[in-house]
Amino acid sequence: TERSIVYRIYTEAFDNLAQLTARRFEGATLFDAKGLWQGIVERSTVIEIIGKGSDESEIVNLATDIAFTNRQSVVLVTRNGERFDVAGPSRSHESAD
Repeated sequence: TERSIVYRIYTEAFDNLAQLTARRFEGATLFDAKGLWQGIVERSTVIEIIGKGSDESEIVNLATDIAFTNRQSVVLVTRNGERFDVAGPSRSHESAD
């Protein structure tokens, strides 16, 4: 059996994040947070999805959709606590592995 993976997407807070997430996943948890980006504190959201390895491409696609829809320069994605992708208009699908 395939082991569960904890995926997290870190982004600036926007009202459309639950809707964007629901287009690709049946379940997720969205946490309100404060983020720090380039020395500026901003309202942030962490989207947590418990999935499988086969969900990875959809996770990256979701992060890319969030980045483009909300004009984010960077949306960080982690897998089991390790960074594996940074999505954004100029960094789409840049792997950190």
